[in-house]
Amino acid sequence: MDEVYITISHPNMIVTRFNEQKRIMSDKIIGDDIDHLMKIVAEIAQQPNYEIIKLLPVHWIVDEQLTVADPIAMEGRKLELVADIFSIPKSFYTSLTELFDKININIADITPNIVVASELLLDFDQKDLGTLLIDIGYNQTSYVVYEN
Repeated sequence: MDEVYITISHPNMIVTRFNEQKRIMSDKIIGDDIDHLMKIVAEIAQQPNYEIIKLLPVHWIVDEQLTVADPIAMEGRKLELVADIFSIPKSFYTSLTELFDKININIADITPNIVVASELLLDFDQKDLGTLLIDIGYNQTSYVVYEN
């Protein structure tokens, strides 16, 4: 086993919604524009003593009007990202990554449990029509609401 995918739930996980925008210098939106904007959001969202484990785009807004799931190759002058940022305490993150380093296993990705649960349990129609998913754990309960 060379690498693992980890799902976690932590009582001190912070979920924050951010939005940020940037001007597009070419005629069409390209992957570099998206990567740059996601990097900007991650830098702005960074909190002291916390590590960002997942940045999930909620939607993109092109020219302050059109809301889309994927703006690549669209024409526009301004691109805005609305994203959810999941952060965990840096000490927990460091301990987790050091543990896997000691046993020579690479971490491919770390994802919050509730995100994985929603991808596994809910289909597109359920998310589109509106759904509440509740993950009841031993000492923590998480939920996610899909609307619109």
